[in-house]
Amino acid sequence: MNFRKAVFFIFILFFVGGCRTTPAAQLYSGLPSPPHGFSWYESVNGVGSFLKPDGWFVKEESSGQTNAVFISKENIEASARFLTGMTVNQMNSWSDSNSSKPSQYAHEFAKKIASSGEVLINTVIKGNQNDMHVVRLLSNNSGKATIVHYLAIGMDSRDQLYLIIYESPEPEWGANENNAREMLNLFFLGE
Repeated sequence: MNFRKAVFFIFILFFVGGCRTTPAAQLYSGLPSPPHGFSWYESVNGVGSFLKPDGWFVKEESSGQTNAVFISKENIEASARFLTGMTVNQMNSWSDSNSSKPSQYAHEFAKKIASSGEVLINTVIKGNQNDMHVVRLLSNNSGKATIVHYLAIGMDSRDQLYLIIYESPEPEWGANENNAREMLNLFFLGE
């Protein structure tokens, strides 16, 4: 393995290896101290607990069996969209409207996403209970080169699917990389 590949592999392990996907209530009576410059946001709609960079905005939505949390640099309420931020979708009672298991869909979703842009990362992080499919792309968002990082987690035992997406315009990715790393490395998914 050449030096560049070794550094990339170590980065991948560091970047996504620390993710916690077990419900916070099962791990802690409280959440761990957030990193400097962040606070915890515990969703009201049950999606989970996520790191929010200081000064960023949060919005929650629910529709049918899907709950969502948006944590963004831009105020979604003011512009109805954002350029930099994280979206977490929790899809409950998956088998009520889908023939595949959540884990199967997470795998197929990752394959489909990986074919839709320039792939920067495409891997699977094996977990004790659930695998996490990781795809990072350079894509086009309304004419802007954008880096989009996807996590797809199918939880068959809970009949849930989680899709976590962090995005930032490519020219700003470097400035936002610390936020992405922290937000994608430590989160607690709800029930």
